[in-house]
Order: sequence, then structure tokens, then C-alpha cells
Amino acid sequence: MIKLRDLLEAYDPAEAFHKKVSKMTDNNQHSEAAVELAFYLDDRDAATKLNQIKKDHLKNGSISREDQKKRDDMVDKLLKKAKKELSEKDYKLINSSF
Repeated sequence: MIKLRDLLEAYDPAEAFHKKVSKMTDNNQHSEAAVELAFYLDDRDAATKLNQIKKDHLKNGSISREDQKKRDDMVDKLLKKAKKELSEKDYKLINSSF
């Protein structure tokens, strides 16, 4: 029988993030993936801004060039933050999701 403690020790948040976000980016859900990155790094300000970009994207049926640039710039900043805060192994997994 599997114990909860064993499951918790086996759970790897970076690996779970990688699986989820890789699927998103494969399905061209880049705005949603950006929101997930902000949540993963606990950056509420970025999450709020990226969520608004995502909502506008869904409402309009496409993303404006201006919003795409904002989103991509924010993702770059978040990935730099991840590089500083995460282990090298976790950072590589997170970065490869995009």
C-alpha cells in the first residue's frame, strides 16, 4: 500500500509544472502558460497582469502585438527570476517548458 508520505516525497513540483505547461505551449496556449509561470513563482502582480492579457486574448479571439510583447517581456523577467530562485535542475525544467 502506498503511503501519503511516500507520495509527497515523490511529487516534484517542477516536473508537474513542466508536464502541464509543455502541453499548453504545444497547444498554442502561451498566455495561459505565462499565468501558470507567475503562479508557480508566486508573483501576484505578474499573475494579475498576465491574466488580464489572457482574458483580452480570449475575448478578442487573438492577441494584439502590444499584448504579446508585454506577455513575452513578463515571461522573460519571470524566467530570470526563476533562474535566481530555483535550483539549476528545476530552472532547466521550467525554462524548457517554454
